Amino acid sequence: MDKKTKKVIWVILILFGIYRIVSGAINLTGPTDPNGHSEIQSHQRAEKQLDAPEDSIKSGQNDGDMHIDYEPEGADDQEQSLETQDSSESKSSSSLEESGHYYARDDVALYIHLYGHLPDNYITKSEADQRGWSPGDRDYVVGGNRFGNREGKLPKKPGRQYYEADVQAGYTHHRGPQRLVYSDDGLIFYTSDHYETFEQLY
Repeated sequence: MDKKTKKVIWVILILFGIYRIVSGAINLTGPTDPNGHSEIQSHQRAEKQLDAPEDSIKSGQNDGDMHIDYEPEGADDQEQSLETQDSSESKSSSSLEESGHYYARDDVALYIHLYGHLPDNYITKSEADQRGWSPGDRDYVVGGNRFGNREGKLPKKPGRQYYEADVQAGYTHHRGPQRLVYSDDGLIFYTSDHYETFEQLY
């Protein structure tokens, strides 16, 4: 066999080897589906879907039916905040003792709502005059005198009587414009502008 023939045989063997390699690579990918994915790729996608958590992903018949269930962030914190708020309100109600002295608007309003009268640190106008009281006396607050409701800005009812009480936070060199006005049947209002407007608290 001459050199030329050997060279031809080697070329044929090399080409045959290349053909075997290319054919093997094609067989590894396998046939494709209508979407252009090979069977191996489709199989891998199916395995990933099966491995997904059952409680977070629900699949329909088509990929378009897949949706994820989730709980909004902060839901637990919001629920806990509401429970804390309810607990705080209950604590505020139970912490107001009938024998206690109270000065803040909301505390005094709640006290009237709970017990039906002003705290003991409130004195009427006549009692204030007898004591020589002034707004600088931080131990006592003026309240308990009748309020006539002559302008009719508050709800009227036969037999209903209103009373007024100062809010110490409004005190300067005089009694200030802030008042609580409450009725003998449970209504409680707040005015910040000396009876011009009212906000109902209870």
